[in-house]
Amino acid sequence: MITQDEKKQALEAAAILSSEVFAKSMKALAARYVRGWRASTNTEERERYWHLARALDDVQAELFELLACATAKAKGKDQEINAAMKAARHRN
Repeated sequence: MITQDEKKQALEAAAILSSEVFAKSMKALAARYVRGWRASTNTEERERYWHLARALDDVQAELFELLACATAKAKGKDQEINAAMKAARHRN
């Protein structure tokens, strides 16, 4: 059974993932890091941009994990969490 705190966190994670501002920010940062990586003149700089890009992926994965765990704990029976998961998947 899912606790109220777990549900609250899952819904907050879904709100972030579904946010247009978050999506635009992630896209802008990813593009900036790719441009930096392409313009890099040495391995160290290229690696730094690669790690920055991977960190963006990690942020999204962590938020999805919070939401997915809550969905699993609710066994698909919580309509609010199901709708939040659908919205988050649609945005990403």
